[in-house]
Amino acid sequence: MEPERSHDQALGAERAGQGELRRRRGRRNSDGVLREFESPAISDDVRSVVFQLTRRLDELTGELDRTRRRVIELETLTDEDSLVAALNRRGFRRELGRIISVIKRYQSRCGLLHVDVEGLKSINTSYGHEVGDAVLMALARRIRSQVRASDVVGRIAGDAFGVILLSAGQKDAMSKADLLATDLAKPLVTEEGLSVSVSVRTGATDIFADDTPGAALIRAAAAANRMDG
Repeated sequence: MEPERSHDQALGAERAGQGELRRRRGRRNSDGVLREFESPAISDDVRSVVFQLTRRLDELTGELDRTRRRVIELETLTDEDSLVAALNRRGFRRELGRIISVIKRYQSRCGLLHVDVEGLKSINTSYGHEVGDAVLMALARRIRSQVRASDVVGRIAGDAFGVILLSAGQKDAMSKADLLATDLAKPLVTEEGLSVSVSVRTGATDIFADDTPGAALIRAAAAANRMDG
């Protein structure tokens, strides 16, 4: 029986040595000599803490993603006009600034239109603000129907719209301004069946690489003021 015990003891020692070896790792010192150090075993408590921290990290990552999406939604809401299907002045200026950066980087050409609506105050006085609002919504739809889906439409004042024409020079912008002036002068029919007419003045300008949103808007408005209604 003594030899069997010796064999069992030797086998146990060998297994213990293999387990010890599995817990060892190698690391070279500054001289390039491989040195061994012992990696401590991870207890169940440590594993539990690591698991909880990992789960909490996943939860925080999900919350951060949801917060980012909410910020984007809020920015979209604050950039849209509350009445018509178009950007408001803030959103339009933001988009105009982005377009100026694109022009500066890629030397592309874009045009800016100013559409000034005249007679809206008299409509509000004669028919009420609900009719005036309906006229504005109809004007916005008509402007949108005359430009490309990639172009940008915004309500930049109570009775004024702006349009950014992408990949368009001043000649194209002026042609589009004339087309809008003709189309918007046609009678508008509200949902209640009331036919209302307004007059508009349109102006066009190039958008330059060294522009600011404010400077470009002023220049387009000045171009509209030089035109007859």
